[in-house]
Amino acid sequence: MAVNPDLVLATGAQVVEIPVSFSETTSQSAGSVIQGQMQGFGAFVSASTQVTVPITEVWHIIDTYNVGGVVSGGADGTFVLLINGYIQNVQWKVSTSNLNLLTRFRLTQSIVLAPASTFSLSLVLAGAPTSAVTQVQILKIIRAPYTG
Repeated sequence: MAVNPDLVLATGAQVVEIPVSFSETTSQSAGSVIQGQMQGFGAFVSASTQVTVPITEVWHIIDTYNVGGVVSGGADGTFVLLINGYIQNVQWKVSTSNLNLLTRFRLTQSIVLAPASTFSLSLVLAGAPTSAVTQVQILKIIRAPYTG
């Protein structure tokens, strides 16, 4: 198979941080599910609710955090990770993933995303927001070439 010389492929592992934004409004109540808007491929590609791993790469989610905890006026809630449409067994709260906490939530092992996998992050609110805010959660990911 000939390689397209215009195609850009990863040649080594790189760490990237994907911001996931959740828009909270005062009309939402406890139990509301908010789909995260993910900037999976940088600021020049529009955000989407789901990201597909390129077929030439394997990704590992190695960490997740926010800066400052629950945004003022926002509500705490639980993050739910879906891979290929299936809810994963790992869930965490906004308040426990604050980067400034010494005892913040940490993954015990990386979550592997195989080539062509899809993933998304949702937020289930624990209470009603008191104002319209945007909560941002970061997914720290290692992108590596898929070698088979």
